[in-house]
Amino acid sequence: MVVREEQVQSLLVGSPADRVTQATQIANALAPVITDKHLYTDIGGKRHVWFEGWATLGALVGVFPITVETREDDEGAWARVEARTLSGAIVGAAEARCSRDEPGKYGKPGRWSDAPKYAILSMAQTRAGSKALRMPLGFIMQLAGFQATPAEEMDGIVSRKPDDGRKELQALLQRWVTEQGGPEAVITLLGDGELPDVVSSVLTVTPDDKLAPVLGNLSGDARENLVEYLRMDLGE
Repeated sequence: MVVREEQVQSLLVGSPADRVTQATQIANALAPVITDKHLYTDIGGKRHVWFEGWATLGALVGVFPITVETREDDEGAWARVEARTLSGAIVGAAEARCSRDEPGKYGKPGRWSDAPKYAILSMAQTRAGSKALRMPLGFIMQLAGFQATPAEEMDGIVSRKPDDGRKELQALLQRWVTEQGGPEAVITLLGDGELPDVVSSVLTVTPDDKLAPVLGNLSGDARENLVEYLRMDLGE
């Protein structure tokens, strides 16, 4: 397939003042979505948005991440992603790699050291995708109150705020439950003993048959293991 590299003057139209107004309107619509769906992580008091948030912003302005090339080897994977409009115009591009030798926290092996190849390739594409979208859209993300650096580029850097870390874990667990088919499906799996221990140990069913997380007494290692499992299972 041949893609035409059409020239795009601007994703926004009108006078400079009109364009600022349009960008601000988009940012105002985007901010509550990212906040309500917990599509960001807090690092040092700054909010960095995950790929899903960047993809949402792209959809609002008609820009989409397209993987154009990937490579794999024994040590990891590499991907190139272009940000394109529906007409095929290229408005951004980026390359990224995910490697097995990426260090973990506290001198431990990183979460990609023994990950399956498909997960490593998926993360390489995710990192490249968020970076490609950042190039044309970073200023709108900043207008929305978030950092222009995607969360995937901050991999390995943890929040210095314990409470923020708990909120992030709750959001990650909520997204995982949704991917499994929702609370009712997870309650069934929990009752049948089909959930891995790392997840079943932090879930309970309330007297009114509601699924509830139990995260208050998690040790640092247990919290780290749970986050790594959830992200791996979500393909992040």
